[in-house]
Amino acid sequence: MTTWLFTSMDSDRRERLISQISEGKLKAWLEVGGGDPYFGAWMYLVDLVLHREVGITHGDLADFCWRDEYAAGTSPRDAARDALAGDDIGWLLGL
Repeated sequence: MTTWLFTSMDSDRRERLISQISEGKLKAWLEVGGGDPYFGAWMYLVDLVLHREVGITHGDLADFCWRDEYAAGTSPRDAARDALAGDDIGWLLGL
């Protein structure tokens, strides 16, 4: 696999996160990922970035091709910032 999770994230951290997504306290993110724990983990990280930077989640933004960004190997931080830049919320915040 060539997604950001595999090319840039420490393998031990990735596997702990995937374990939490698959069967732990973050299991709700499995549904967000459409049953794919890796995409769910990536979306969890996207929401962490969004929440820390502007106090929102991906659900607060207009449609954005999250799956395409994931498949392209985009980092969660870059995807979050791209989504904000293309959304009215980003414009209102001066991003």
